[in-house]
Amino acid sequence: MSLLAVRDLFVAFGGIRALDAASFTAEAGAITALIGPNGAGKTTLVNCVTGMVRPGSGNVTFDGRDITGMAAHRLPRLGLARTFQHLRVFGSMSLLENVMVGLHGHVRTGMLSSMLRLPGVRRTERAMRDAALQALDFTGLADRADEAAGLLPYGDQKRLVLARALVGDPRMILLDEPVAGLNPAETHEMGGLILALRARGVAVLLIEHDMSLVMRVSDAVVVLCSGAKIAEGAPGEVKRNPEVVNAYLGGGEEFGLHA
Repeated sequence: MSLLAVRDLFVAFGGIRALDAASFTAEAGAITALIGPNGAGKTTLVNCVTGMVRPGSGNVTFDGRDITGMAAHRLPRLGLARTFQHLRVFGSMSLLENVMVGLHGHVRTGMLSSMLRLPGVRRTERAMRDAALQALDFTGLADRADEAAGLLPYGDQKRLVLARALVGDPRMILLDEPVAGLNPAETHEMGGLILALRARGVAVLLIEHDMSLVMRVSDAVVVLCSGAKIAEGAPGEVKRNPEVVNAYLGGGEEFGLHA
């Protein structure tokens, strides 16, 4: 059974169809790329999956459970995490504190026990700190854990938000344009981290415009155009699909696509 299943999602904004019967599946432990031209509906689809947009019709299931319209803050406990196109870094907080924020949906401590600093609260805080350090270590940032996040270069901030998504030990991470704005060396490094996630058994839904990265790391590729799925399959198969090539301006050559 697929880990994530999207079935016949329909979303319209002011009469404009952002998603039109969009469907696809993503397997556990695999990297599934979601691609398409600007305005294809990729981010709207991800927002439907993560509870930020409720579809007019259709449904989303995760690990066999219907999560359509479920509040976003509930999803991390089910094992589903995400990053965003635009960085959401707390600049005045340390890297460690930024990553620990990713655990807020996993921790249940009462107000009274927190105020009294009871032993259970202290154990929870130590466990949160250890988990955050492990996530920072995975992304190569552990040696800067106590630095202010706002002082990090842009590429390192991208790795920081990945660490924050990883800290809750998710089964799947949705990465929304993780290499946008990165130079070639940083892009290659991020690709290595995405492959390392798969090696750890974490499934990835990758929304990305960098076709070189998509073709290098993906196990499966889903293509949206004008809100509808026009192709789904292995990277090499999708890359040669004439309909996919024609969906990109310039015939697709600038994206490394060839019919």
